[in-house]
Amino acid sequence: MKVSVAFLGGVGDIGMNFYVYETENSAFIVDCGVKFAGGTEPGIDLIIPDFSYLAHIKHKLQCVLITHGHEDHGGAVPFLLQEYPHLPIVADRYTMGLVCRKLKEYAISPEKIYASPMENIVIGDFTVNFIPISHSVHGTNVLYIEAVDGFTALHMSDYKIDFAPITSEPFPLSQIAAIGKKGLSCLFADSTSCTSQGFTQGELYAAKGLEEVFQKADGRIFFTAFSSNAERLQTVFDLAEKYGRAVITEGSSITRNIEHARAMGRLKINDKNIAKRKSINILPDHKICVIATGSQGEKESVLSKISQNDYSTFTLHKNDTVIFSSRVIPGNERSVISIMNRVAKAGGTCVTVDDKNIHVSGHPSAGDAAMLIKLTCPNYLVPIHGEYIHLNKHKEIAVKDCLMDESQVIISSSGEKLIFTDGVFTDREEVPWGKRFVDTKGNFILTKEELKLRKRMASEGAVFICAFIDLIQGVMTSAPVTASAGFEMDTHKVGEFSHYLLNESQNAVFERFSHEGWQEVLTKFTKRYFKKTTGRRPIITVTVQEMQ
Repeated sequence: MKVSVAFLGGVGDIGMNFYVYETENSAFIVDCGVKFAGGTEPGIDLIIPDFSYLAHIKHKLQCVLITHGHEDHGGAVPFLLQEYPHLPIVADRYTMGLVCRKLKEYAISPEKIYASPMENIVIGDFTVNFIPISHSVHGTNVLYIEAVDGFTALHMSDYKIDFAPITSEPFPLSQIAAIGKKGLSCLFADSTSCTSQGFTQGELYAAKGLEEVFQKADGRIFFTAFSSNAERLQTVFDLAEKYGRAVITEGSSITRNIEHARAMGRLKINDKNIAKRKSINILPDHKICVIATGSQGEKESVLSKISQNDYSTFTLHKNDTVIFSSRVIPGNERSVISIMNRVAKAGGTCVTVDDKNIHVSGHPSAGDAAMLIKLTCPNYLVPIHGEYIHLNKHKEIAVKDCLMDESQVIISSSGEKLIFTDGVFTDREEVPWGKRFVDTKGNFILTKEELKLRKRMASEGAVFICAFIDLIQGVMTSAPVTASAGFEMDTHKVGEFSHYLLNESQNAVFERFSHEGWQEVLTKFTKRYFKKTTGRRPIITVTVQEMQ
């Protein structure tokens, strides 16, 4: 029997994880994530997978499994279910709560299948087990997948080897080793931090660094991190109580994640230590700790607004300490530095991962990756979740440190399907894939071509023309009305351009044209005019008004 795994995101790129396991009779999805837009996609907030491939297998597609609640693994589920509303979601209870909270914003009520640890879930020709594992969000699971022909796979999404976490699940050493002893066909494993040497530090390492900051701070403390990292938040609540600081939480995502973690029993807080917003004007500075959104410099985040004196209650004080307890996602550096500069201008101090050990990664470093390979002894390793520099480094670790043969390590890419026949890798095929671009403000989903037009408009501007045409005579009755956006033409240039179009049309048109014909002619003349006079290639919109 043939088992295939298609990569529709998350391989050769960080984010937008989307994988499809299938046989001739059945198929299921693992993860459906987003990638956050950078500065090169004007007006775009999210990038999601193109689901075109699913149309080819919808007759056997059974469910979508979500490994954990991070946006790059579950953030695109609402868009998937808008196209496939009857597709059940399979996840553990913690992750299901995070995903369904997001689906509620889209008025989607999915069919839910709850996964319990090490409980068999039969999906057509497959049996899947969820195994809790350590990461930077509760509810993270590795998937142990068995096909009816004996093919077995471990799908390791995000993970790290932490044997002594604060509140998260410890690394399941015995379960993973037992799978390796049984024999593992293929290991699909996170490659994000494989370029980092040694082992990823455990959460206690960050807790010690944070305590040093709490010990020395004599003014207010503002703390920010990824809002889903309830384990890190537990440390901050504990330290605030230990050092006599009341905690004020600010920001919707922080508040929602705290509520969810508490409801699931994964965050223990002394209610007496939680203060309301008005307390900031009553308590002395050394008695205050504010947990706020803004670790990535988001424009609408609490920390960003506070730093700009644009928040209703908070203003920066001279002795404030602002803790950034996370790595900056590439592309967000400028926004974060802007906040830091404003804090410094107000006389405050910023503490980052470059200053003190206040953050640890949730991903495996080279040592973790090597340990996992040695524990599982897979017949094949397929590095996933990383750019090519990370995938290739993962391969190097497998070959040099774990003595795997190069033929056993398969470097793939999004848009490819790997095929295993009776457990042996036999072929690879191209599959339809791509990216779609989400403008959340207008609820628009753009294709790659539509995004190109938007980029062109942003760089080249736009020209709008309203022409008055006698379609019977085939002539323009007067100079058209014109306007531009993205660049400005003075009155003289506007008149010159309008009369240029009038003259060119009178010289060139010798037969009657439809509305569409006139639009084509005027678009051609406009392209020629702007190329010659300005070198621009604006987006051109022509409206034809028929005159009687």
